[in-house]
Amino acid sequence: MKISFLLLVMVFVLLTSCENESVRQQAKIGTLAQSSNTTTTSSNRVTQAVEKIATGETIYVPIYPKIYHLENQTLDLTAALSIRNTDLENPIILTSVRYYDSNGKLVKQYIDCAKKLDPLASIDFLAVNTRQAKGIGTSFIIEWVAEKNVNPPILEGVMLSTVSTQGISFTSVGRVIQNSNPVSVKLCQ
Repeated sequence: MKISFLLLVMVFVLLTSCENESVRQQAKIGTLAQSSNTTTTSSNRVTQAVEKIATGETIYVPIYPKIYHLENQTLDLTAALSIRNTDLENPIILTSVRYYDSNGKLVKQYIDCAKKLDPLASIDFLAVNTRQAKGIGTSFIIEWVAEKNVNPPILEGVMLSTVSTQGISFTSVGRVIQNSNPVSVKLCQ
């Protein structure tokens, strides 16, 4: 009886402390949102409008979730997308990162609001459900913008697999399929 009462008290203390942390986070977000040019979304994410966009692109990156290695046999690969900001001084803003299957159907959207990538920074995304992907023609579509003219980023697909003592790895290079120049974007912080 005493042990169950102590356990109940410990659970109550734990839940109360989590709830207090949530209240503190809400207050912090509310304070940040009061600064100029920011708003708070329904998911309590702080956004900031970026008004002047100088350049941007939509880039297609081929991804190979499997490759043929014997007649009518395939080898499953782990696949990832690597995005590297090559500009020495200016950030870029990722506005969309989407993964499509071989039939052109959207599998996953990786970001739900714009994300800043600082100078010389990089970010990667793991392609999901590559083992269930039909065919070898999956792809990422990435949209990015910048407030100033910048060196364009490098986008690559990185595929690899290790089986027993064998290993295979290779990359695919992204290609610009459209120049884009939106008027403004909302940047999450």
